Formats: sequence, structure tokens, C-alpha cells
Amino acid sequence: MAHCGCWERKQTLARALAGSSLTPRGTHTNMRGISLLLFAALAGHALAVPCNYKLSKGDTLFDIAEANDLNVTDIAAINPEIADPENVIAGTVIRLPCKEDSTGEGNIVALLRNRKDTFYLYSAIVAAGLERELFRRKRNTVVAPNDAAFEKLLTALNTNVTELLGDEELLQNVLSYHVITDGAFEAADFEAGSELDTLLKGKTIKVVGTNTTLEGFEGVGGQIAKPVVADLSAGSNVVHIIDSVLVPVTDANEVQPPTPAPSGACTYTVKEKDTLFDIAKLEGTTVEALTALNPDVKDPDLIQPGTEIKLKEC
Repeated sequence: MAHCGCWERKQTLARALAGSSLTPRGTHTNMRGISLLLFAALAGHALAVPCNYKLSKGDTLFDIAEANDLNVTDIAAINPEIADPENVIAGTVIRLPCKEDSTGEGNIVALLRNRKDTFYLYSAIVAAGLERELFRRKRNTVVAPNDAAFEKLLTALNTNVTELLGDEELLQNVLSYHVITDGAFEAADFEAGSELDTLLKGKTIKVVGTNTTLEGFEGVGGQIAKPVVADLSAGSNVVHIIDSVLVPVTDANEVQPPTPAPSGACTYTVKEKDTLFDIAKLEGTTVEALTALNPDVKDPDLIQPGTEIKLKEC
């Protein structure tokens, strides 16, 4: 039988209790550490370490490490932005060295908290104040951008994580747009070409694919996000991990479409926020055709302003 380490955990808890002040004037940090240890000890076995951890008031990396049987050095290594392990900001999210990605949890928030590839998404949910809303969702579908998708978005917007997480209104709109409210759909349930309502009022997502294969999800701006991991369980909800962040075009901040090239033009000069999807739609051609003419364009969503795109052979 595997050794559960229960005795060691009880001893650790006993030492913490013995060395602490339990008066009302006892240090908050020490009491927080005791709470974390007590939670772990009462479980009776080693708890699964979450991949993404929301810091609470009084937390330190030492408390978190001890409660989860981790090494502070390992936690600090994957959170280089933390300068002082005893001085962390409550309400922010850090990574923890979890062992594996979850494929099923009781709710949407728990699933995203327990996957290595959704750190930015979980952080955005916390920053936008949407934890409670997503926790209570029933029979919905979430298309969840992975970390690579957010890194791609940051490059496209020429911004950083801190600035992005500081824009609560933008986050709420973008995140709500990734929640399909028409039902909980596994990949095989989607009907190609159908437009599904989202939590962002008045905005839909279009299903791309065939009657047998889900190829992706198309946003209102023509951007397509492809599924990376499908059919994850989150209670009565279904989650699909996708490779791009779908940015909705809102009435308050309408993204201007590309300016048409002169009739018969051979090239088009890319403007800010242009994508190959926008240009293809405007010119009555396809992304595939433009990609073939412009092999230097590696990502149709990320084209530097000022780049000259070939529209046809001249």
C-alpha cells in the first residue's frame, strides 16, 4: 500500500499550531498558513495541486508550498514576476507545478484552474470578475483560448499581460464572447454553418466544418479559431480548447474594416488591426489564395501594419 504521508502532515500541522499565536493579535500570515495546512491535513490524502492558484489575502509562497507539498524554489521559477515570496498580491493568479492537465471537473472555473494551458484565460476571468458567473453556468459550451492564443493576441495588440488584465470592460466582452449559451455541445454535436448565441448580447459564433468534422469557430470579424483539445467536461458544460482569441467587434469600439484597394490593384498595404481574413473578404478571394501569393505571412491573424500584400500576379 502506498504511504500517504498522513502522519507527516499531522506533525507539520502540530508544529505550526504549537509555534503560532492563536490570540486575536496573532499574525494574519501565520493564521493563513495554518488554514492552508489544516485544509490539506483534514483531506486525509495528498490533494491534487491546482495548475493555477488565485492568491488570497495573507498568502505567501512558503504557505502555498507547504500546504501543497511543493518547493518554494520551483514555484518561484515558473513565476519570475514575483520578486519577494513573502510579498504577493492578493487577487492575482500564479502558476503552480501541477502534474497533469484536468480533462473533467465539476464546473468551468475548476476545469480552467486545473489545466497548464489556460493560465492566461483563468487569470483574465479572475481579473474581469467573472468567476461567479462562470461557476454558475449550466449546459453551456465554452471555447477556451489556450496560453499560446493569448500570447498571439498580446503580440497583435502590441501590449503586455498587465495592461490587458487591467482593462476589465474589454476582458468581460471578450470572455463573454467565448461562452456559447445555446447548449452544451460536444464536437460531434455541432452543425456546420450554424450561428450560435453567446453570453455577449447580440454576438454570435459561426461553426466551421463539415457535417462530420469540426474545423473551427468563426468570430464576427471573420477570424477563425481551431480546436486544439475537444470535449472536456465541466459539470453540465462542455469546454473546447482553441488556438486563437476571438475578439468581438463591439458597437462602442467598432474596428474599422480595411480600406479597399483600387480596382484591379495588384497589392494592398496592411493597416492596423487588418487580418488576412478581412482582406480576403474585401477583395472577393480566399485566405488560401492570399497565403499562396504571400508565403512570408505565417499567421493570417498577425500581419504587421505597412506590410504589402500581393493580391494577384501582375
